[in-house]
Amino acid sequence: MTNVLSPRRAVGENLAVFLRLRGRKVIPAAGVFWTDFEPNSRFLMSFPDQAIPAGSSEISALLRSERALAARYPSVEGDGVTSGLYLYRRRAYSLSDVHRQLRNGVRRGLEHCEIRPVTPDELRREGLALNRDTLARQKRESTEFGGKPGWRRFVDAVEACRPFVEATGAFVDGKLAAYIIGCKDNGWMHLLYQYSRASLMPMHPNHALAYSVIARALEDPAIKMICNGPKVLLQEDGLHQFKTRLGYEVEPQQVAIQLHPWASPLLVNRAAANFAAAIGRRLTGRSRITKPLQIIEAAYRTKLAARTPAGEVPESSDTCSTWQA
Repeated sequence: MTNVLSPRRAVGENLAVFLRLRGRKVIPAAGVFWTDFEPNSRFLMSFPDQAIPAGSSEISALLRSERALAARYPSVEGDGVTSGLYLYRRRAYSLSDVHRQLRNGVRRGLEHCEIRPVTPDELRREGLALNRDTLARQKRESTEFGGKPGWRRFVDAVEACRPFVEATGAFVDGKLAAYIIGCKDNGWMHLLYQYSRASLMPMHPNHALAYSVIARALEDPAIKMICNGPKVLLQEDGLHQFKTRLGYEVEPQQVAIQLHPWASPLLVNRAAANFAAAIGRRLTGRSRITKPLQIIEAAYRTKLAARTPAGEVPESSDTCSTWQA
């Protein structure tokens, strides 16, 4: 397929083209790009991760024009929920840079796995099984990664966007065990998705692949920063440990949630946020109403942060018990 990208595009535009080819909504507004958090949802998020949009009035206009319920975006310091970005700034990288508690897993993975680019045909043929394994482990659903039509369209977009969108895989005895999708955009390598096959997890393909993707990205002199996504509330969970032990550093970032102007007076208050938190704690598994509850909580935290003078702690509340980016 013909390459549709250009290295001279504006910040975020390579990512925008990739999303458009997948059938996702892409809107330029407030100095950044926006897309739907999930396909056909009414919840917008800005991208790329490091780009800070203009003020709340422009975002309110965006919410009105798109009839969206809420928008998530990085904001200026002190105006949002504490979060961060996993970043690896360009410098030498070798196995000695990996934490000793992760190093053995990387070594074993490299012994068992062949790390190389995944062809579009290999992704079409084998990728769906890895996607479904990972979605089942994480108790998630996805029409794009879990269904044949959505997956075909995704792979077609990967193929059309080469060489700026890359698929790198870990293979065990010729079988795809794990893959990572990355997108190069104005000196940044954004690592977007990682999926793996459950039956081959003992071979440590994720360890070997995550390590190798950093090392190989740095072979390109144009790459100055590798971004492995946002960190929510700086929680010290297993994924956080895995990424930091690989060598990523967490750059603090404030993430704001802004509701549609008609909804904000009704829902962005302490009573509504505490109610959302209480209901969220009662839910088991992944409910359809979990995401709206999380949005209400985070929108209230954003409002608190904006009103709190620098250096002070926002008023105590029970909110943000369930918020996930």
